[in-house]
Amino acid sequence: MFLSNSERLIEFLEHMISTDVKCSTLVYDALIEHYIHVWAKAEESEKQKYEEKILSVLKDTDANYDKDQMLIICQMLGFKAGILHLYEEKKL
Repeated sequence: MFLSNSERLIEFLEHMISTDVKCSTLVYDALIEHYIHVWAKAEESEKQKYEEKILSVLKDTDANYDKDQMLIICQMLGFKAGILHLYEEKKL
């Protein structure tokens, strides 16, 4: 249903998180990963919007995501702001 449409999947995952902050790690991981994929493909004018969304979730203390997995995704797709944030959070 969502495999070929990351924007619709993002809307669905955002809705899930907005209705239940204590969603599983899989939901948060999928949301952040799709944000980063959309960011990587976006025009320069759209990149800032997605960068803010990604960093907002990464910095959210209630967000239940796998920090190691997100670090790998950030590195694979070249999302330097996320790499920096996660390194700082892990005190590396």
